[in-house]
Amino acid sequence: ADLVGVSTVSNTTFEAYKIAERVRKLGIPVVIGGPHATFEKMETLQYADFVITGEGEHSMLELIEALEGRRELSSVRGLCYRDKLSNKIVEIPTRPFCSDINFVPDFSLIRGFKSFYDKPIRFSMAPLQVLTSRGCPYGCRFCSVIKMSGRKFRFRDVESVVGEIEQVLSKYKRKNIFFVDDNFTANRKRAIELLNLIIKRKINATFSAQVRADTGKDEELLKLMKKSGMHLVQIGLESVNPDTLKFYKKSQGLQDMKDGLRGFRKYGIKVHGMFVLGSDFDTLDTIDATVQFAIEQKLVAIQLLALGPLPGTDLTNDMMKQNRVISRDWSKYDGNHTLIFPKKMKPSELQERMFRAYRKFYSLKRTWRYIAKRSGVFAGVNLYGYLSTRYFEFLMKPYLKFLKIVELGKYENGKLLENIHHEAEEAPLEIPNKLVYRLFGNTMRVFSNSAFIRLFKGNYSLKPVALKLPSSSSFKKITRFPAMLSKVLRKTKRPVIIDCSELRSKDKKFWQKLVRAVAPFGERVKILVGKGTYKSFTKFRSEFWKKSVFYR
Repeated sequence: ADLVGVSTVSNTTFEAYKIAERVRKLGIPVVIGGPHATFEKMETLQYADFVITGEGEHSMLELIEALEGRRELSSVRGLCYRDKLSNKIVEIPTRPFCSDINFVPDFSLIRGFKSFYDKPIRFSMAPLQVLTSRGCPYGCRFCSVIKMSGRKFRFRDVESVVGEIEQVLSKYKRKNIFFVDDNFTANRKRAIELLNLIIKRKINATFSAQVRADTGKDEELLKLMKKSGMHLVQIGLESVNPDTLKFYKKSQGLQDMKDGLRGFRKYGIKVHGMFVLGSDFDTLDTIDATVQFAIEQKLVAIQLLALGPLPGTDLTNDMMKQNRVISRDWSKYDGNHTLIFPKKMKPSELQERMFRAYRKFYSLKRTWRYIAKRSGVFAGVNLYGYLSTRYFEFLMKPYLKFLKIVELGKYENGKLLENIHHEAEEAPLEIPNKLVYRLFGNTMRVFSNSAFIRLFKGNYSLKPVALKLPSSSSFKKITRFPAMLSKVLRKTKRPVIIDCSELRSKDKKFWQKLVRAVAPFGERVKILVGKGTYKSFTKFRSEFWKKSVFYR
């Protein structure tokens, strides 16, 4: 290949970076795009030769032209790269949104794509996907869609959409299709036109889509959805708390949701409900009320998402200003991990109550009920939910312990204190937290701090990272620390600050071992100590100590 492109959202970012690193080692340039790259382009550029922000179809073609010498790199809209001559980062403004999205991707060109979708599965958790529109006219505070795709609703010609549906159904053995639009019925007239054409062409398939709850109050639309084969809809119900709905800027109320859900039940269209928990108005009782609402409204599946600081949202900016973001470990940004400090409950309480809600909803009793109704597909969905959520709860035990540590001293009577101090934990790709936890337990914290860049000579494409250690009183294996630290340092090529400012150890041998452990890494590693510690060890100061140890 002459160029490799990788698209990523936040929780797949580390995998994208790993792919990029493997490709770049072969001497092949890499460009990364997608939502995460758009909102975290400076971080992404550490692992790629180029970053494309926003919608990248046209920018990608222009980049190829530039690499072939047919245009200047500086003319590619939405491109971010490091200039080879000046070593400065060049940022070109993002191009306007694509006005014409009538193009059909050929996924059969992807190796293994066909074999994956042709696997015989009795109930499919991976339907074929078709995009019919982009954009969302709404503006939920926790969502980055409007910044990535805009508020203006852009859609493909219905003939183009139906043509793609017929094409993918002829290529693959699957007969179920998911419309990946953010809101399939945002344009009612166009949705009716598309559904009528599907019915007219007598397409033999089942469909699912994301819609708003108020779609369930539109009788004409419901009839067409049912007749066309729409058997499942996914709805962002978000909350049963009226104050939370206002906080999220959701233009719907609890009664609106109930009325809409009643319409879907009437026409036999199943509903997968999605809820976002942990707003400033939510309590533990809110979570219990949420799962009870889902059961009473006969939802076939639910997703309980912890309110998270996704890059690119107004909510994230507010949370960062208030020091309420717990972690910026992108592998945790899947909606299942609690990543902020809620106001009316502790993070660990939110996490545990979400587990309990899942256990209540995805029960074996519900599975048997579906079996009795001879609804094998939804019995399978419920059984999958029963098994996967319990397995995930088991996997989350270490993270739950971590939450109980970071929330200490930040709550009083179950409510978040004002003006809390917390540095959001970082997780650089090559210093995975799993390794840190395995070597040091939960006592070592990883922070990214570009303010330290002035301490390092030379040009580093990777930003400095500060590894912050606790006081010696809470560090059980202090004597083994220097040797274990070198294992972490060997994993990265980035500048590293070993923050020992909270260590009060006066053990001369410990400091000598620490200096010897980091010395092989040269100018790339610095040690930050307390002022008292710095002055106490003037006798054994080596050249390395003078160059690499500092205090503030």
